[in-house]
This record gives sequence, C-alpha cells and structure tokens, in this order.
Amino acid sequence: MTEAGVMPCFAYRIPKSPVDIKLRYLFLGFNDSHRFYKGEAPGCLGRGDWIIDASLRRLEIGASITF
Repeated sequence: MTEAGVMPCFAYRIPKSPVDIKLRYLFLGFNDSHRFYKGEAPGCLGRGDWIIDASLRRLEIGASITF
C-alpha cells in the first residue's frame, strides 16, 4: 500500500512541564490500497485513489517529553 497525504495534528504543551500531548486525526490524500480496504471502513469517503478517511483507525494519541 502506498499513501501520501496530510494528517492534521493538535499539540498541547502542559504549562511548567516538559510534556506535550498530541492528537492526530483524519487523512486527506492519495491511497492506492485495494478498494475493499477503503470500502469496509466507516467514515472513509472516496473509493478511488483520493480519499478523506475519518475512520477511528486514523486516530492517534500520544505524548512526548522534551529533556
């Protein structure tokens, strides 16, 4: 599978702390995977190579610590 696109991200630095909380969700771009892969995901718009994917598999939650 080949993918190229944009995934918007929200980052929040906790005040007086070296910790950042990150939330990444949504995919806008090119995806050449099999149409069945795109068709089974609820929230995936577009069945061709260009898609907007808002399914839960695109949700990423993370934290980073800056030393």
